[in-house]
Amino acid sequence: MVTKRVTAHYMHEEELQAALAVLGHPQVQGRVIVGEVDDTRLAELRDTGVFVTVVDEDPQVPGPARGRRGEPGLSSGGGRRGARPSPIPVAPAVPADLDVWVLRLAGPLLDPWRQSLEHAGVELIERLRPDSYSAWVRLSAVPAVRSLGFVVEMGLYETPETVARTTLSQRRGGRATVPPRPFEVLVHRTDDLDDVRTWLDARNLTVQGGARRKLRFLARPDAAALTELARLPSVATVEEFVPPRLSNDHARRILGLDPAGPGGSAPIGLTGQGQMVAVADSGIDDTHPDLRKRLVDVRAWGRPDDASDDHGHGTHVAGSVVGDGTASAGAVRGTAPEAGLFFQSIMDGQGGLGGLPADLAELFDEAYQAGARIHNNSWGAEAGSAYRVSSLEVDDFVASHPDMLLVIAAGNDGTAAQPRFTNPGSVDLFSLDAPATAKNALTVGASRSDRVVPGAPTWAQWWDANFPPPLGDEAISGDPEAMAAFSGRGPCDEQIRAKPDIVAPGTFILSTRSAIAPAENFWAEGDPGYAYMGGTSMAAPLVSGSAALVRQYFTETRDHEPSAALLKAALVNGARWLSGRDALHDHAREPNYHQGFGRLYLPWTIPNPLEPAMRLEYVDDWQDRSTGFSGVGDARRYVVTATEDTWLRLCLVWTDPPGRGLQNNLALLAEHRESGTKWVGNQNRPAQFPSPDPGNNVQVIRLDRPDAGTYLIQVVASNILHGPQSFALVVAGGLNSALTVI
Repeated sequence: MVTKRVTAHYMHEEELQAALAVLGHPQVQGRVIVGEVDDTRLAELRDTGVFVTVVDEDPQVPGPARGRRGEPGLSSGGGRRGARPSPIPVAPAVPADLDVWVLRLAGPLLDPWRQSLEHAGVELIERLRPDSYSAWVRLSAVPAVRSLGFVVEMGLYETPETVARTTLSQRRGGRATVPPRPFEVLVHRTDDLDDVRTWLDARNLTVQGGARRKLRFLARPDAAALTELARLPSVATVEEFVPPRLSNDHARRILGLDPAGPGGSAPIGLTGQGQMVAVADSGIDDTHPDLRKRLVDVRAWGRPDDASDDHGHGTHVAGSVVGDGTASAGAVRGTAPEAGLFFQSIMDGQGGLGGLPADLAELFDEAYQAGARIHNNSWGAEAGSAYRVSSLEVDDFVASHPDMLLVIAAGNDGTAAQPRFTNPGSVDLFSLDAPATAKNALTVGASRSDRVVPGAPTWAQWWDANFPPPLGDEAISGDPEAMAAFSGRGPCDEQIRAKPDIVAPGTFILSTRSAIAPAENFWAEGDPGYAYMGGTSMAAPLVSGSAALVRQYFTETRDHEPSAALLKAALVNGARWLSGRDALHDHAREPNYHQGFGRLYLPWTIPNPLEPAMRLEYVDDWQDRSTGFSGVGDARRYVVTATEDTWLRLCLVWTDPPGRGLQNNLALLAEHRESGTKWVGNQNRPAQFPSPDPGNNVQVIRLDRPDAGTYLIQVVASNILHGPQSFALVVAGGLNSALTVI
């Protein structure tokens, strides 16, 4: 018999009383219970109707992936591995007896536990895992902190794995001279940045730039200084900087924007009018007939006073967002053909993306100040699904600008060559670019277009080394239920967050062509002024334009300025689940690590004539901080009535504070009152029992054939590190009442 530490979420008072009769040493805070239970009574506890999470158990992830990534860990010793770095000739930023430790707690951060830690002088920094936190602790306070009954384990914060994964391969090479490369260092506190800069200067490591918590500098990958830097108490992360790279007539029909056959009317009567979308990309052909009237402003970041597009990528992306079809008599249009376009050219004179600033917030803020509330980013850096500094910058910007939706392409690093986590012939996991791993971004993967191309190539014909049979024998385009093989796959490197969020068509996409881009830069020629391209770069702008339509719906029809979380919730809520073999591989229920929550589909996203029974209700409290959750167990409860005539869908999204794992964790619960049947958000994710999701700030409940009656919906704070925490909730389907707070 083994005693388990558990957390339980309850919806009714009788469930609480029944659970208390089973649990040992229970503590109740709001609608969350923390306690202990013998493993022989776990089933009895679940039978009380509460949703149970066993604190000691790791989330269900692909077996070989467990422990795959280096992350801050626990050390049982009294100091960091290896000697302290040599001192620098300045006053230290951190007192000698103050260091960063990792605390593992017995459950969520209950108010009495937080108060005890504060009384001991502990300053919590970041939630690293569901039960672990980094924290500033004085050496003199360590015995007292270790003696706290809810502190299960305590050890020094360590970062050697972070450095090793970017430098060890170069060290093994045995080269006599390794040229300097750019690295980035992230500190725990902005106050420490100047002292770290001085530390780098003292070692003749050239600082290229930085802002707030980050510096970018040059160093040889085999430099001992990298390991020394990682051991500084003020340093959170040291990683190699990987330069980012550039990652629709048929597409509109697949997304539900155009009628399926000739002569029909458009299901979605919105065009993006009154909305502005920003695009940061290579450059733009501002003379293209489809784009001239859409351009609000063009800014050149990479080449002085030059935003031209001799690559073709940026013009193609822009056309998928706002192209109005002038050059094709309306046949080829973007998803928001009447929206305004704010374009930022980030291509440098060498054809790279050198125009991207060291601090991505500068790029996003320029567009935000111009009035854009949706920003498309069809670029990224190879990351193997790791949460990089650029991911944190994205999360940080959305957290401080909660009405700015950042749409980011998942990247094109999907491969089936020698897969480690999937079966031979199937696309492997862990191939997302950064910053696509950001929690608060809307990350977009690519599905296949339904376009049947004469003599269409197979995956093996174009990328033979990456896609062996059976996948390699399939056509690149033609099956809209299948994934694009190159599309970046999740999960994110902490192994429990599903990405991409949604997918959209990304093969043989027809859009605007730059007049000065060479033909070899495109997949194929189209009619004059158009060309075919493919990639998650082409999928993302279809979503950005669609987001403009959803935003238009909320601002015009509902008289509401939506948060990024609400737009994301609506788009995810309406996604259609793909049925292709490669879209379902390893896990056939939503979400999975191939298609996320499904393919974008506007008729299930906002009310429209194609779905006459559909009604949409929502909660979006981002402008009123007083309504946010401040502690564990805080809850909001709603009721709504629904019919059995159509589907019922719920989606909860919140903008989480920046950090690799969830800093604040919410849970979505629902109950059909007449039958007592219950659901929990993302209950179809890989897990042995339905339980609150510990890793995703996007959670869905989808009922294809709901019972008629009243539904109780509960949003509860499972854990809160940095409050107050707002959220967005979308409820759509066959509703016959408003969503009412109880």
